[in-house]
Amino acid sequence: MKVFDGLENLQIEQPCAVTVGKFDGFHLGHQALLNAAKKAAEQGLHTCVIMINFSTPGFSVKSDRNAGRNSILTYEEACEFLETLGIDILIRIQSDSAFFSMKPEEFLTDFLIKRLQMKAIICGQDFRFGKDREGDTEMLSRAATEYGFTCEIVPKMVLSGEPVSSSRIRSALKDGEIGKANEALGRPYSISGEVIHGISYAGGWGFPTANLIPDAGKILPKKGVYQAYSWISGEKVKGILNLGTKPTVTDGKEIILEIHFIGWSGNLYGEKLTVYFERFLRPEKRFRSIEALKKQIARDISAVRAGRAEDVSSVRAGQAEDQ
Repeated sequence: MKVFDGLENLQIEQPCAVTVGKFDGFHLGHQALLNAAKKAAEQGLHTCVIMINFSTPGFSVKSDRNAGRNSILTYEEACEFLETLGIDILIRIQSDSAFFSMKPEEFLTDFLIKRLQMKAIICGQDFRFGKDREGDTEMLSRAATEYGFTCEIVPKMVLSGEPVSSSRIRSALKDGEIGKANEALGRPYSISGEVIHGISYAGGWGFPTANLIPDAGKILPKKGVYQAYSWISGEKVKGILNLGTKPTVTDGKEIILEIHFIGWSGNLYGEKLTVYFERFLRPEKRFRSIEALKKQIARDISAVRAGRAEDVSSVRAGQAEDQ
């Protein structure tokens, strides 16, 4: 896949099927646009994705790396996702670019038709373009006949009576509704990071964990315990994932992601690991004793093995208190 960061060195050598959008999560609605672009490209065109105003979190760790997290996908993950789908060209446009000062007619004729050799455009029904967002799908449909390209308007994707949107996914993640987020994404939500050395208390209890530093800017789901999995040496390995401040054993200030892989052992230190969230098991708790915490971890593991969520009410009153 060819990637162009801006328009300065943009060189397109073959006619394209183009889709344009913010693409800040590549959820099912976005995927409908990509699939339609791939279908249109079967007539000998290249697929071209124009990603507008994508928020790139970067990879430097700030003093508070839990602040400002709002990206469903990092830019690196977005590129990997498009490569997996077989997209030919990605053009990333920043919000401060002169691109946004183009009048709709200039955007259509000078950019899409002349520079991209566009022969097909696929967009959502609310797509607006050009300076002050004056261009719309009606304008594109009228111009299609005049300039000899096809225009496909893809309707909104709806699940459970609600449109699929990135804001809906963010809200579901923050509420711990991982099933709803995964349904709208069409895949399990994932977080990647380097495996680092942790406190190692759980290893001494018989529950060794891999501790991750998530990419800066990546949105973190609600604090709690999840069923999750990773691919390790080509093997899908399930585990229990804790996302939170570990209030029973730490001062409870920094959010940490750690996962215990069930039935697997090995050294992952220094490696990049991706964890996939499957189910929310229970909220984060502060336990009154280490023994109570160890017993709960054992119950969490049993819940994952049995394919069920832990019944929070089964935690005996007085054993734990909400953080």
